Amino acid sequence: TATSTGTPIDYTHSTTTLVIPAYATSGTISLAVNDDAYYEDPETVIFQAVSADYATVSGTSTHIYTITNNDAAPTVSFSPTSTSGLESVSSVSLTLQLSATSSLPVVITYAIAASSTATSTGQAIDFSLTGTTTSIPAGSITTSISLSITDDAKDEFDELAIISITSSTNSSGGGNQEFIYTITDNDAAPDTAFNASTASVEENVGGGTASVVLPLSTTSEKNVVIYYQVKAAS
Repeated sequence: TATSTGTPIDYTHSTTTLVIPAYATSGTISLAVNDDAYYEDPETVIFQAVSADYATVSGTSTHIYTITNNDAAPTVSFSPTSTSGLESVSSVSLTLQLSATSSLPVVITYAIAASSTATSTGQAIDFSLTGTTTSIPAGSITTSISLSITDDAKDEFDELAIISITSSTNSSGGGNQEFIYTITDNDAAPDTAFNASTASVEENVGGGTASVVLPLSTTSEKNVVIYYQVKAAS
């Protein structure tokens, strides 16, 4: 399973012939093992004695040499860890990156963090997350996932969509495990005005209570505070 060509090279071996000098009882085959920086499974080099001149191949004709990995598993992180954009931006790409190339595929599970202030369920959906798992193929270093942003018509505060890495295989802990996307509101504040400039009611109607309505032109996700004065008629 070890390779002597391509990337990464696990070993080099230049000959397929071994000469045992006259009167000697054994010979040694040399194998140059390459100490690469790839995280990988143990790999094997198989030597097989096929034939011989002036000797007979018998008994154990195969030798298996195992090259064990000495490299730490890479960490997986969001890169960058935060960005922002108007809610009119329909799609946002998030990059997941390994700290080093791996010879093994890395499978990453992610989820919406409870600390998000933007919502992905209910009536006022601010964003949605595509999938819950992604992978970085062997030999690659990055992959991406996407957020879909909802462009609503409500005046609201800027909101945070926070995505967290919950687990990964063939990688170690550490790295930037959280991505924060700030959804910037692009809606104007609603208008407000009295329904009518005048109204009248008899003093004995409604138990002495009169209602004056100030409607909003549209709903808002903010608590709208209206300051008014009560003045004597001129």
